[in-house]
Amino acid sequence: MGKYKVVAYSIFAIIIAIIFVGTLKLIFNVALGNFGLVMAIAILVGINGAVLGLLVSSVTYSEAESVVMGMLGMLGALALMTYLFPWETMHPIARFLSNLLPFTYGIQIIRQVNMVGVGIDYIWPNLVILGIYIVGLTMIAIPVLKRQIK
Repeated sequence: MGKYKVVAYSIFAIIIAIIFVGTLKLIFNVALGNFGLVMAIAILVGINGAVLGLLVSSVTYSEAESVVMGMLGMLGALALMTYLFPWETMHPIARFLSNLLPFTYGIQIIRQVNMVGVGIDYIWPNLVILGIYIVGLTMIAIPVLKRQIK
């Protein structure tokens, strides 16, 4: 049952990523680097977020706890994923923790694609890391979700 939840939420994350990036490009005419790469990055980051959200909801006891833990987790991730603070100014411990978040790699490569115009040949290692996070977190989420259902 847990694997079906992961698949369902991953499909939902893909749809949201397509709508989000498509809206940016088609409606608001935002200048994006390589549209295909931006879409791939958004999808990979979205699936990571969905799987992490499932993990949070599986270790909490109520919907209210899930919402609070999800918001606290996202605020902590915002502080660490180089979105607000660059790596150069981070404390070494914060920099180490930042490396543990999949969103850090997504932020790095989306900046490189949009601001510098790099291609897949330059960002493929970070795309692989995002994929590894998806597989790893899914391997953790499925047993946890199965345990929760029983």
